[in-house]
Amino acid sequence: MGGVNRLSKGILLALGLPVALLVLSALLLRASLKSESTRQRIQESLSHALHMEVRFERLRPTFFKGSRITGLSASREGGSCLSAKEVFVRPRLLSLVRGQFVMSEIRVEGARLVLVDTPRSQTQAVTDTKTQVSLVKNGKPRLGIRRLILENAAFDWIDAKGKARIQMEGIELNLSNHGVEAGDGILRIARGTFYEVLPFQNLEAPIHISGGLYSCAPVRAISGGGTLEASLEVNPRQQDIPFSATAEARDVDLERISQEIPSLRSTGKAQGKITLAGLLKNADTLRGEGVCTLENGILKGLGVLQSIGQVFQISELANLKVKKASAQFSIANRKVLLNELFVDGSDLTISAPGEIDFEQRLNLNGKLALPEKMLSGKAIQAFSDKFSPTDASGFRSIVFQVTGTVDKPKTNLLQKLVGDNLGGVINSLLGGFLKPKRTEPAPPKETPSPDSSTPTPTTPK
Repeated sequence: MGGVNRLSKGILLALGLPVALLVLSALLLRASLKSESTRQRIQESLSHALHMEVRFERLRPTFFKGSRITGLSASREGGSCLSAKEVFVRPRLLSLVRGQFVMSEIRVEGARLVLVDTPRSQTQAVTDTKTQVSLVKNGKPRLGIRRLILENAAFDWIDAKGKARIQMEGIELNLSNHGVEAGDGILRIARGTFYEVLPFQNLEAPIHISGGLYSCAPVRAISGGGTLEASLEVNPRQQDIPFSATAEARDVDLERISQEIPSLRSTGKAQGKITLAGLLKNADTLRGEGVCTLENGILKGLGVLQSIGQVFQISELANLKVKKASAQFSIANRKVLLNELFVDGSDLTISAPGEIDFEQRLNLNGKLALPEKMLSGKAIQAFSDKFSPTDASGFRSIVFQVTGTVDKPKTNLLQKLVGDNLGGVINSLLGGFLKPKRTEPAPPKETPSPDSSTPTPTTPK
């Protein structure tokens, strides 16, 4: 009988001890979550996950379902900011004993992140280094996240001139870590735009983490009725964030894109490929190459073509019909090097290799080729001697420079055509249109007759 009692006490002890530990853990968890040090660690964890210094107004802890954070916001000098409707966090209590703070789960709802490019200063670099040191102790991260979930988030990346690099809405992310530097997840984006010219919808990308390296492949999306496919590798834990990427576009209909971005105003089917690598936070390191083509389309409202059309009075250049256009380029030293840029417009061709720097300044070597019949018009006959002799295809050409910026291009075409005799050429083209009108001579004044009522002055004697 004594043996049975001892066995019963042993069973009760075996069952009671875990329950007591569980209750104690819950009490410790609640007390821990209310402490200022834990609040600080949660803020550091969110900062580490979102790469910003995060603050929040209120933390409401619960025993088992995690804790709710409201009033989350962050901002950075230069305009970058973050806001979120609600954040749910579920920390792991045992990690506190080891000097770490591990989140079992973070779920963010209704977040909006805006990043604005600013010149990277030495002070910022020192601050980033201090932040990295505070997050890592003895080579091991002090902060960890087992699962990160974003629901209905938005992201805007703005360059230093105020133009949007990337805009995205309807972001859904589910990312789970397996250990310190490994994990998997899925990213979905309802819609977005790259550089205000390439909209996309229904982007989906698997995410794989290994050794701190994030890999996304294949990334798939829809644009202009065609498809976009890409692969990306990025290491956010290394300084300036090294990355490499490849992307390909197939059968993108520019007319459908123009309906979403009216400023594009072009039509045709576009294809393209690009590879790019470097440091995400240092544009000086970017290196890459690519190729793109356009078939059976219309290029509308391009400043360079309009100015050439005005010089030669060729209305077709305002809305240039394109049989095929192609460009082959490389990226290095903060420039896009156009090794080839050729437009076949059937009745005329244009080539303009050269370079465009990251500040959008142009330095292109243009060449316009026209058929002999187009040089017979009155407006252009005066310039025919400036064109080359007729080639085997029946075309004559003239070379010129394109400078200025992408938004405001300039050419020296008119100067090459007329040289210093600009006034004389305009005179010959416009004839007497600008000359003052001839006026008829005024009739002679009538001489008064002797019998006029007006008295005739007399000479004094």
